[in-house]
Parts: sequence; C-alpha cells; structure tokens
Amino acid sequence: MYITDTLRIEDLSLVHEPTSTLILGDTHIGEEEALTHQGVLVPQFAFKDLYRRTHEILTTGAYQTVVVNGDVKHNFGRISDDEWDNVYTYVELLRSHAEVRIIRGNHDSMLDPITDDAKVTVTDHIRLDDVAICHGHKEVDEVSLGDVQTLILGHEHPAIGLRDGERTEHFKAFVSGDLDGTTVILMPSMNQLREGSNLLQEQLLSPYLDEFDLKSAEVILLGEDREPRRFGTLGSLQANR
Repeated sequence: MYITDTLRIEDLSLVHEPTSTLILGDTHIGEEEALTHQGVLVPQFAFKDLYRRTHEILTTGAYQTVVVNGDVKHNFGRISDDEWDNVYTYVELLRSHAEVRIIRGNHDSMLDPITDDAKVTVTDHIRLDDVAICHGHKEVDEVSLGDVQTLILGHEHPAIGLRDGERTEHFKAFVSGDLDGTTVILMPSMNQLREGSNLLQEQLLSPYLDEFDLKSAEVILLGEDREPRRFGTLGSLQANR
C-alpha cells in the first residue's frame, strides 16, 4: 500500500521507491533486558522477532539504503550487554543487504561506541529528494515544515486501541496528515514489546506536531497478517468509539 506517491508501507517499515530506501523506526534493542532488571519478567522474544521480521523485509525487496529512524537502543545512560551484542548483530544484518544510515533518537545518546565499531554514521536527519526523515523528539534546524513535501517522524509509536466487548486490543498504526503544506507521517515502532501509544487517548510528543490536526489525520492499521488497512481519520474513529 502506498501512503504517498513515493512511499510504500512494507510491514512496519516504509520504502521510498525513487531511492530504493528502506526506513525502519524505533527498534529499542535492549528493552527486554531493561525490563528484566526492573523486575518485570517478559518472554525473550523481541530481538528475535525484530531480527526475523527485518530479515524477511530485506530479502523480499532490493534496497540501496536502510535508514533506522532513531531509538536504535533502549537504555538512556549506558550500553547494556544485550545492546552491545544485539545492536551490532542487527547493524550487520542491515549492512549485508544495503548501506546503513542511522538517525539519532532520544534513547541514543550512548550509541556512538557501537556504531563507531560497526563503522556506521549517525546523524540527526536525512533527506531523500523532497522527503525529510528525523526522529521527532526535537526540532532539527535543517528540517522545517513547508520546506519539504513529506516529513517522516518516529518517536510517537502510534497505535489505535479497538474495543471488542470488554476487551481493547492495540494495533500499531501509520498516521498521515497535512501540516503547513507538508505531509507528516508518523511511523510505528518495529519492536513488538512497544505496543504503542493509543492516539485515541494520549497526546503527541514531538515539537513538530504542536499544531498538527490529529483528528483529520488518516490512520492505517497493521493487523496480525501484516497487511495495512485504511481506517479513516482519527476523528471518525473517536466518534465511533
């Protein structure tokens, strides 16, 4: 499914067709270990799922470049053992298929020792023709609304909670809307432990989105079959709750 003329949804990622660029968001490698240290027992599946899912995306397409849009690792102030091993393993998977470029997220202050070892450049934003990509936790001087046709943001981990009787199930979502003449796309997290922020109840975080009309934004949900489905606007979903 195409979300714009040049951007296609592929599982939880985006593909910029003109430049053969695969865009992945918010991998949060190391979250399992962090939760375990906090006393929260979770099945150790997240990195295996991330690796498998990414491998499937890479092997079903041909890409010149892979962009990871921020929060590659999970811990803020240190590099855990899992992060040392798994970030490097993940980057090597990406490098085996394409050039790798990483955008720094708010969780990536300690990323450089790993990426320096892997010889991967980390930056605050990337431009692909008339598309700009940045994580979204802060404004980047080189990226201004109205100066690009499309702005892709991570950081928000958008999701929608759909109710079935007494049960509410959350689905990762892509969200697309207009802001000052720029199409803004919010990407979901690639990490299955990151269920996502239910946009029917929670507020947006990025300073880019202070004036974003979320109610008129289009919502595309990804089901268990990994197929994207258009669900109308967020406002229509709120009205039908």
